[in-house]
Amino acid sequence: MLVEPVTGVIVSSTESPNTWLRGPEGLPGAFLLSGSFTSTDETVDEALDRVEQIRGEREVLRSVVPWAAGGVGAALLLAGALLLARARPARTETAEDEPVRAPVPAA
Repeated sequence: MLVEPVTGVIVSSTESPNTWLRGPEGLPGAFLLSGSFTSTDETVDEALDRVEQIRGEREVLRSVVPWAAGGVGAALLLAGALLLARARPARTETAEDEPVRAPVPAA
């Protein structure tokens, strides 16, 4: 979704938070924050620019990360298969594996 400024429309924001500590009975106590915050045209423009930048970064992540993860997964599978193939013990024939030859009596 692309955000485009519309001519003739003024975007402004005003917040008036009142934050205070509450006592055990839930009654308000001392104020922690009380004020009024207002956006200017510059801050609104900066916020819109930041949104566009974040949207672009998110699109890059959506396209690059799956391919990179697939490549890493394939490389790990290949490395695992190679390690498994090398880990098989080599067949060696020892004297214990050979059949014993017994002399056959002459008839």
